[in-house]
Amino acid sequence: MTLATLRNKISRFVFVSNLILYVLVFVFYAMSGFDEDELLTLIALLTPLTAIYLGSMIKFVVENRFRLENTEHAVKVSKSYISLTTAIIYSHFIILILAISAKALFNYINFNDLKIIFTAVEGLFGTYSGLISTSLFRAEGNEQAN
Repeated sequence: MTLATLRNKISRFVFVSNLILYVLVFVFYAMSGFDEDELLTLIALLTPLTAIYLGSMIKFVVENRFRLENTEHAVKVSKSYISLTTAIIYSHFIILILAISAKALFNYINFNDLKIIFTAVEGLFGTYSGLISTSLFRAEGNEQAN
């Protein structure tokens, strides 16, 4: 798989997943799955996640505004990088979606447990997701210098 293909795949997943997370939170709030204080707390917890991913993507687009796409289509990435990248980023979002649903739909966990899960997931996956996001969306000129 080429870097451009992986970047596009991850970008789409991250954008859609962020959208799903925010929509789920508001839908569950409308269904009385969360009260107003819990809604605001969840939005505050989701904002750093969104900033990490979308910030890296926007930075990449801005830094590469004059570069043509043809050169990066030839750059291949290793299978281990593809596996690690997709596993960490997909797991990060899936766990958050499941945790939010467990609280709002099934009341399986209380809100304090949800906050603990968010803290643990952000601690475990957040750092790695930031590293992967930064490496995946690094400007091509910067990548060649390293």
